[in-house]
Amino acid sequence: MRKLLGVIPLILISGCIIVGEGVVIDENYLPADVIYANAAKINLQPANYRVVYTSDVNFALNLPMNKVLLFNGYTPYVLEDGDPQNLSLSGDVYAFYLDIKPSDNYGSGILNFINGTDTFTLYVSGREDCINVNDFRGAFYTYGVEPGEYKLSFTSDLTSNGNPINHALIYNTTDSMPDGWFYVVGDGEEISIYVDEYGIDADSLFITVIAPSDLEGQGELLIE
Repeated sequence: MRKLLGVIPLILISGCIIVGEGVVIDENYLPADVIYANAAKINLQPANYRVVYTSDVNFALNLPMNKVLLFNGYTPYVLEDGDPQNLSLSGDVYAFYLDIKPSDNYGSGILNFINGTDTFTLYVSGREDCINVNDFRGAFYTYGVEPGEYKLSFTSDLTSNGNPINHALIYNTTDSMPDGWFYVVGDGEEISIYVDEYGIDADSLFITVIAPSDLEGQGELLIE
């Protein structure tokens, strides 16, 4: 891990460097192979698709899960039930969830990829197509949080195999919120999230990027 020079004090927390309220990402990443091995997959011809997600997924204790993650090329996306998106997609598209304990999840989600009169459907299992964050702790930077609202913004000059890695992936247990749990923020973007106090590891943000191999450069997730 590269050292940063300057007068700003540095604090090492769970394998990452904290600069004020910024988490510097320059080493840890979630290998793309993990996505390939654990996610549902569909192959699509290059086109612009209207992507519609419908969820019947529940996490532990009958907690509705209204979101799903997509991964295509080097880019992750978040889709929400009732909020279609227009996405340019090509080749293998992967769909998955993140959780601390997938074994007690049940139900499935349905993704419809619509291009003109053609519709392509992918089913995503809440249990089988869910990546267990606990199995890949070393891929995540851990940042302690208290209940409340936070603004997250990301800047990145990260690359992997010469390709830009410009989206951060964040997981947080939010038992009271079906629209919480995981988030994606792109380079130059800002999002707002709410952290509740319920569930395993609810007091931590788990932060990473998805990459095919070792990272070059640096990214920083600012947390306010």
